Amino acid sequence: MAALTALLAGVIVFTPSAVTAADELIEATPARVSIAVPAPGHSAQWDMSVSNLTDTEYPLTLHVSGASDRLFGGAHPLELELTDPRTGDVIYSGPAGESIDAAILVPPLPARGEYQLAGTLSMPRDAGNEYQAASGQMVFEFRVLGDDEPQRPPTIPNTGSDVLFWALLGGIGIVSGIAIVAHGRKKTS
Repeated sequence: MAALTALLAGVIVFTPSAVTAADELIEATPARVSIAVPAPGHSAQWDMSVSNLTDTEYPLTLHVSGASDRLFGGAHPLELELTDPRTGDVIYSGPAGESIDAAILVPPLPARGEYQLAGTLSMPRDAGNEYQAASGQMVFEFRVLGDDEPQRPPTIPNTGSDVLFWALLGGIGIVSGIAIVAHGRKKTS
């Protein structure tokens, strides 16, 4: 599992993780990042990446969860920006609290490939002392897009019939046929 966790008590701690089921499909790094909550008008940056451990391309999302009564609310909440450092594309930009419980679509992860994100937390210049010593947590999880469970590499589809059913039905037919023939021979003798 790869998640990015942030504890905000003057320090933000991020733990990237990748949600996988029984077998590992993706891996996120770094395991944990600590960032000091920026002063008003300043920002703090970090980088995270996710690697595909398979030979199959996967669609990805970045799920965000967390909580903070003060840092994510109020008149001047903490701002979050996530960008693709290779292209400069902005993946998310807005109040950090509005990203909570969101699933942010990121570009597909190619087979054996890697995807990188750059994160920036900013405290608005107009933020006051109400944010001092505020604490909170943010978790960023890279997930393979699917129905609440990571997609698996394709398998050979079962397009044939259930052999056991047809064997049992054939056996019943053979036994019935033998019984009819045996019954018919008894009548003729």
